[in-house]
Amino acid sequence: MKLHGDDPTWERRLDDWYERLAQWRRQVNEEYAENDENCHRALRGYLALRS
Repeated sequence: MKLHGDDPTWERRLDDWYERLAQWRRQVNEEYAENDENCHRALRGYLALRS
């Protein structure tokens, strides 16, 4: 299926969009992992204070 014929700029734009999406997903995953670790650290500290 060809959306815009043989226009290479269309494919390049689509590739750029996918790359931006991949970068965004990597950034979100890194931030989530960092926040998750901070939450676990805070929970461990809270539980240590209660015991």
